[in-house]
Amino acid sequence: MKILRMCFSLCIASMLIMLSSPGFSNETVSPRSSLDLNKTIQYVKGWGNRPSFPDSVTLAHSYTYSVLALEKHILPEQKKDMVEFIKKCQKENGGFVSEPLYSKKSNVIFTYYALKTLFLLDAIQEINQKKATAFLSELIRPSGGIVAQNIQGDQPTLATTYYGLESLRLLNQLERVDKQKSTQFIEQFKVPNKGFSMLPKGITASPQATFMGLASLKALGTLSAKEQQDSGEFLLETRYAGKIDEKNYTFLPQLRQMNFTIQALTLTSSLDRANTERMYNFIESLYISENGGFGPEPGLGTTPPSTYDALHSLVQLGKLSFPKPGY
Repeated sequence: MKILRMCFSLCIASMLIMLSSPGFSNETVSPRSSLDLNKTIQYVKGWGNRPSFPDSVTLAHSYTYSVLALEKHILPEQKKDMVEFIKKCQKENGGFVSEPLYSKKSNVIFTYYALKTLFLLDAIQEINQKKATAFLSELIRPSGGIVAQNIQGDQPTLATTYYGLESLRLLNQLERVDKQKSTQFIEQFKVPNKGFSMLPKGITASPQATFMGLASLKALGTLSAKEQQDSGEFLLETRYAGKIDEKNYTFLPQLRQMNFTIQALTLTSSLDRANTERMYNFIESLYISENGGFGPEPGLGTTPPSTYDALHSLVQLGKLSFPKPGY
């Protein structure tokens, strides 16, 4: 009974913390010394020392970007290993799976991460680009949207369309889509006078959806000044722009959403209007000094995806340089 009461008390305390979680006020940012990025690179390189590395195309992507952001180059033997791993992930239909041993069905998301990693490694020519283009072309629907897999009943979403368009862009094959139809499909997710929603005709915009909508329209060459302005104003009103002092939320801020916000603000040319110092402080507050990585939200330990999100955000904020401008 005593243990149950303790557990109940902890649950109540956690809920109260969540319910009172503000934006990036000074009270929520723990004072820390500057980041020890030498420790961060050692943490990242630890992923590469795993016997099963790179495990998946997503981990290969996180590793490649993180090492390039911190050291500007990849060791030739590791580049070779990752390229060979990704080549094995390409299926007969031209798409990619997460890993070659157990994954059977390719989809647009893993195809994007495979192609993005190869692009960062200057090795996209190592895979069958013709087959990859054919796979992506088969995912395009008459509406202009792109589905995750070419299976009956699969419906296109904003996210799958974004990954599909970016994949075609990496292959220099955007002419495969009808730009007018794809633009009309994406604009279904625009919230009037705001950003974008993950749902068509949605009423609640989010940083992730807004970034994906903006990036997709930019890739198509159809991003309007009005969409940029609306999205920029919406993003500047979110907790992630660092301008809100006091406001209660029902969930903790997430590093991934911060990464999307920074990218989207960059696309709207509004990053200079955000409080980038507070944004940086939030990223720094998620640094775990014990191993040099970053957690996905306050109170959680380090992961490869969240460490990638942190480093990508630092690049976008100009705190780190990157060998490939724009990425």
